[in-house]
Amino acid sequence: MSLEFEKEQTQQTSIEFKQLESEEPKKEEAADLQKDDQNDTEDQADTQLDLFGDSIQEVQDNQNTQNAQGSKKPKKNNTSSNKKKTTSKEEKFGVDYTVYYAGHTIQVPNDDMTLEEIRQYLEEEFPELSKERTEMTVNKEKKSITPIVKGSKKG
Repeated sequence: MSLEFEKEQTQQTSIEFKQLESEEPKKEEAADLQKDDQNDTEDQADTQLDLFGDSIQEVQDNQNTQNAQGSKKPKKNNTSSNKKKTTSKEEKFGVDYTVYYAGHTIQVPNDDMTLEEIRQYLEEEFPELSKERTEMTVNKEKKSITPIVKGSKKG
């Protein structure tokens, strides 16, 4: 009985000894990492940081390179005028178009309706869509029409 107990103890100590040997290099590496982190934090303490934790000097350098690159290339206007346009009143729209206004989704009732006819149809339900104050915007990709109410002119 006592021999079995002694064997178990020796096996456990040998396993623990092997684990300790494998952990010692990790502790040395961890100590080296801590030293490097301390050096980095000392360097960071000397530099000013912006709101996001980046050094201000790096951000300024990035902006300077972007400005240098930007001055060589012409800027493109990314306006939504490419997708949404106010079309002429003679253009016809069918039942596949949808009108989005004030949280309402309304299908165009008939084929071959102009924007003015669609506006008149909407004015029956929404009186604020008068001819003088309404601009109709069309998105042909999404097949949508959005009436935009403009303010009245003062004076």
